[in-house]
Amino acid sequence: MAQDKKKVAKKTVAKKKVAGKKLVKKKAVKKTTVKKKAVKKKTASKKTPKVQVAVSPEERHRMIAECAYYRAINAGPRSPEADRGHWLDAEVEIDALIRSGSV
Repeated sequence: MAQDKKKVAKKTVAKKKVAGKKLVKKKAVKKTTVKKKAVKKKTASKKTPKVQVAVSPEERHRMIAECAYYRAINAGPRSPEADRGHWLDAEVEIDALIRSGSV
């Protein structure tokens, strides 16, 4: 069996020569600096006063009633004293909102 082996001729592959890249030197570019223009600071502008919107007594009453309603819903069991307390707390809150101009 050792004699049955055939000799295989090895192929030689010629290596291709690769042309080397030429290095190109870049010309030095002179850097120029650009001066930035000075930005003027803005002076403090006058604050415009808040325009207070006039709320009618009927609208104020409706706002207080709505606020007291939501306070009562979130508070739990009802009682006349608690309802009065919700109303008074709502009055204070709504009046503060009206004074601050948030309404």
